[in-house]
Amino acid sequence: MDWSDYFNKIRFGDIRLLFKASLITLPFYYFLAFQSGEKFLWWKGIIGLLSDDKISLQTVLLTLLINFLIIFRIIYKNFIKTKYDEKFKNDPKNFLTEGEATFRWTTWFGFIYTVYSLIIISLFDFALFLIRFLNYLI
Repeated sequence: MDWSDYFNKIRFGDIRLLFKASLITLPFYYFLAFQSGEKFLWWKGIIGLLSDDKISLQTVLLTLLINFLIIFRIIYKNFIKTKYDEKFKNDPKNFLTEGEATFRWTTWFGFIYTVYSLIIISLFDFALFLIRFLNYLI
């Protein structure tokens, strides 16, 4: 696979990568929830937990950074497996070498996929809350 093909694949949303990133994010999300004493984190959110002093900023940032680095590594490993296109090497408008372009876009996509995986996991947490709520109603 060429570098630009993989770039376009993850730019327009790679479902496998998003699923994998969400599975990686799941333990970190629930670590924050259990560390703060909340059963469902979506109710207050991370900002609400920080404002109530239930969890420290250092714990949140370290947890999210570790999560980001794992997702970053997965994307970086996939970029390294691809072959850098010759059209990018000879393009005068493109001032990035293969290493620079890979690092820049891996950082960006790592951040985006980390945020999207947090959103998906919070929706999963909300679905678990709804199941539990409907179970109490029935």
